[in-house]
Amino acid sequence: MESSGQPLPGLYGIRDIAARVDALCDELVAKLQNKGLKAEGDSAAAVRHEIEFQAITACFFAFARDLFNSVRRLEESGCLVPSRILARSLFEALVSLLYIETDPEKHTERFLSYAHAQSYKRLLTSRQLGYPDPLEAAQVLTDWESVKDKHGTKKNDSVPRLNWHGRNLAEILEELTKRNNAYLRLKKDYLIYYKGDSEFVHASVEAIGEYIKVPGQSKSWVLYPEPAPRDRIAILARCSQWMLWILAAVHGFLWLGPLKGALELQRGIEELAADP
Repeated sequence: MESSGQPLPGLYGIRDIAARVDALCDELVAKLQNKGLKAEGDSAAAVRHEIEFQAITACFFAFARDLFNSVRRLEESGCLVPSRILARSLFEALVSLLYIETDPEKHTERFLSYAHAQSYKRLLTSRQLGYPDPLEAAQVLTDWESVKDKHGTKKNDSVPRLNWHGRNLAEILEELTKRNNAYLRLKKDYLIYYKGDSEFVHASVEAIGEYIKVPGQSKSWVLYPEPAPRDRIAILARCSQWMLWILAAVHGFLWLGPLKGALELQRGIEELAADP
């Protein structure tokens, strides 16, 4: 729902920047399609690991861009609560991608092999519900045996971990900031935005409270109140910022050269976010 009040130059400005970030995504897609997945190495295994890392990097980018554009569409519709849920996922994608890059071969293999843990979890759920085993159950169990030392919990390796890296986001960010002080910005975003956006994943008091407004001492109330311009700007600003980080990371990881225009967009985001 668009504002019917005064013009919102800050909102229009951040929407323009978000559109320009997406245009950079188009440029990256063209580069990826022209480059393809190519790798050199001392062995077939090394080449395979590099190809897998490149493929995962490209998939993370595609996933993140889908989230980013979904946030943009939701903001334009005035649906800020679901947009904050997707913003949270976008931040997780960014942190996960940066973490994989710290040890591409090890973390790529760990990420891919977690598919066996997910299949095993589905089998356990099926058995819990009393369903007959699927035809592929034997293979699922065999695959799980091959990865349970890696993906099983510390207390019981027959129980899969909750995620592929076996850590929480705060731990990963701590490691990233030790490697590079530039990631301190992400640590702050985690504390300020990610934790705040996490309140909107469930039917929490904060999330439900966004859908009703009682103005002043009046007995009247408003269902579906229009989001404040500063809240619209804030969601687009941080998501545009995170998408720029992802774009820059993919450019670096895949040897595509620097991300041109990123610094200008970065400054524009900071100015609009500071003065909506």
